[in-house]
Amino acid sequence: MIFKTKRLLIKSYDHIDADVIYPVVSQKEIADTMITIPHRYPRAAVNKWIDYLLTSAEQGSAFEFAIFSKENPEKYIGNCGLVGFSSSHKRRELPIFYD
Repeated sequence: MIFKTKRLLIKSYDHIDADVIYPVVSQKEIADTMITIPHRYPRAAVNKWIDYLLTSAEQGSAFEFAIFSKENPEKYIGNCGLVGFSSSHKRRELPIFYD
């Protein structure tokens, strides 16, 4: 699935993108703002994270998308999605991080 805006490509995560995702998620500045991303993020963790995101989407428990530059489709900018589904509260969370 791909959404296009004037400047962005927003698409489902895929393992093919892991090498361009890693330099962004491994930054200390990203880890400082995220509970689930430690600094000194191991490269192998990106593949596990993508597996988790794909499984969550299949189960309908979360939907997260990779954000890339439309001008440079190899430039990973960040993440957005719907997570933290709470049926009892009828609420969702919308986490966003970007480089």
